[in-house]
Amino acid sequence: MRPSGPGEPISPYLGLSTEDEVAAQRKILRYWRDQGIDVTSEGGKYWLREDPFLGLQPMAWHHDEMTYAREDWPGKPEDFTSLPPELCAFTPMHAEPEIMRDSESLPGLIEQFCLKVAPWYYRRNADVAKASTVIITDDEVVCPVLWRDRALVAYSRHGVSGRTIRLPSHWVDVTHVKLSLLTLDGLEDRRTLPVDDGLISLTLAAHEPIVIGPFPAS
Repeated sequence: MRPSGPGEPISPYLGLSTEDEVAAQRKILRYWRDQGIDVTSEGGKYWLREDPFLGLQPMAWHHDEMTYAREDWPGKPEDFTSLPPELCAFTPMHAEPEIMRDSESLPGLIEQFCLKVAPWYYRRNADVAKASTVIITDDEVVCPVLWRDRALVAYSRHGVSGRTIRLPSHWVDVTHVKLSLLTLDGLEDRRTLPVDDGLISLTLAAHEPIVIGPFPAS
């Protein structure tokens, strides 16, 4: 039986506490690790799961690298800020509520892609040269799309006007860029911008997902 809130027994009929459950899970994770199997989980740290099992569980589905900073957990250092992205495996976009709400138009899915997926991939490729303007916040992103040769994604929940953006250093030959609207069906051409000494002036409407690439395409 699942407890209905924090502080209740994990198993009311058997009298087992959350601490008992954590101790048992730790033994199970160690057993499978000794067998050469990495065990994943749906969650990393939440009220029903007081220990994120650092070093034992390499991946959690519902999680991000800041979860460990926001939540309290056994043995957490006082000056702890976050795990390095390379040591924090999770899925950046789940799409469950979007599919359940409207499986055709998928409202909010593109915003998740811009604000979560592109930054997630970018942060996990530390060996890639990053000499460019990179903005990654909860509401705004401008960052390279590293699985494409030369592309940036730009998005803002509130919009931006005349924002100066430095292009990646390997775009040195680019004199103009094309801005394309990202849709569920692909890219739609919108406008072009001149490049001045590696810089562009970017204006975005609120909730406008844009992919930036060289023009003409190389």
